[in-house]
Amino acid sequence: MLCLVRDIQDFRSGVGVTGSKQTLFYAEVTDEMKASEGGGQPEEGELIEVVEIPLQDSLNFAFDETFPKTMGVIFSFMWFQTNIAPKLLEK
Repeated sequence: MLCLVRDIQDFRSGVGVTGSKQTLFYAEVTDEMKASEGGGQPEEGELIEVVEIPLQDSLNFAFDETFPKTMGVIFSFMWFQTNIAPKLLEK
């Protein structure tokens, strides 16, 4: 199966401190594409938490201040709700 990766937006985080450039990508994947449970490669020092959020809860999660997140994450949820979610809800 082929997964198309879409370049969404470049932005700067930590402006005034480090100003690192980050790029936001979007890809649609299915359970059939899953190769492992996820979580990164611990032997390489990776610790990646896999979080699945139901579509109807995603915008609430973005604005819930009890979960720490960057502005890039908040922007990504808003982008998704504007550009992808309406098409999914039509199906």
